[in-house]
Amino acid sequence: MVWLGLPPTSSAGVRFGRWHRWLGVVTAAALAGTVAPVAVPSASASAGVAMEPAASAVPDGPLSAADEASAMALAYRTRKPVAVTGLTSETALTWALPDGTFKSELHVGPERTRDEAGAWVAVDPMLERKSDGSVAPKAHPRGLWLSGARGAGSDDLVTLGRGDERATLGWRGALPEPVLDGTKATYPEVKPGVDLVIDAGRTGFQ
Repeated sequence: MVWLGLPPTSSAGVRFGRWHRWLGVVTAAALAGTVAPVAVPSASASAGVAMEPAASAVPDGPLSAADEASAMALAYRTRKPVAVTGLTSETALTWALPDGTFKSELHVGPERTRDEAGAWVAVDPMLERKSDGSVAPKAHPRGLWLSGARGAGSDDLVTLGRGDERATLGWRGALPEPVLDGTKATYPEVKPGVDLVIDAGRTGFQ
């Protein structure tokens, strides 16, 4: 059997991009020529009176912003890491940190993919049966598809990829209903005494 796709995922943390400017109090956060305002303490704060941030400035749950400058401003204001959604990809996540740096988590293979609505979801190779009888992982970055039970009239067994990059593996003959077990689909007795087993991976199959 041949594995199609990238090697198993590994990760490495990367810290980069220290920048901040102090003029008594921080009044701006800038990156790549883009400037975003940050909150300036009032006179009472300057006098040493503690002030609570506005409720809207500290939303519940993980914080995020669309670009680096906005993320850095929010990280300074809330003193929490802020995800930079504009830099999110299948293999990378980036956060702005309160200390004025950025942190990126990079992976060799895909950790997330977009669902039908365009939202990022974690890659999940666990197989499930579709309404048309075919089989596919719950969330797969390469659109892996497996045949369900079928007669001898068609020969597609597995497809991987989309558009011009789509590849198909065929099977001559009928196929029984596959038995699903995690990432494995077993087609029993495709030949006398022979079971056909396909194991879905995060980027391919074997």
